[in-house]
Amino acid sequence: MAVYSVFSNAAKSPDDVVFLKQGFSWPAFLFSVPWCLWHRLWIAAIIIAALVILFVSLFDGTMALILMLAMLLALGFCAGELRRGALLAKGFNEHMVVSASNREEAELRYFLAAAEDVSALSGVTSKPFPPNHHEPLGLFGTAR
Repeated sequence: MAVYSVFSNAAKSPDDVVFLKQGFSWPAFLFSVPWCLWHRLWIAAIIIAALVILFVSLFDGTMALILMLAMLLALGFCAGELRRGALLAKGFNEHMVVSASNREEAELRYFLAAAEDVSALSGVTSKPFPPNHHEPLGLFGTAR
């Protein structure tokens, strides 16, 4: 099961919710600079590109490769925290943590919990209707 942090911005639309998966990020590890640019982490993209240029210019092939691999591993492990910091800086608030097998299930669990919170605040109960002893609209009749 994966763990997702749920962020939303009160100043924006209530539908503007971001689900941030916690843990190692393979896309950040494999596509470091494009991943940073995609998530608008401009400073991180510049730092990574500068470090790659620095490693290649200062060290021989094997050492530069080892240093770049270490840097990419660090980015893979810290990618969630980078995005979390960027979201908090943009005015997003962390609402809850959801455990789910995939993102769709995390969204479903979050929105169901949010709907239950709204119904609890408005006084609407989610109890089922009382059992009905006749068929709807009398279409099938009842034999009693």
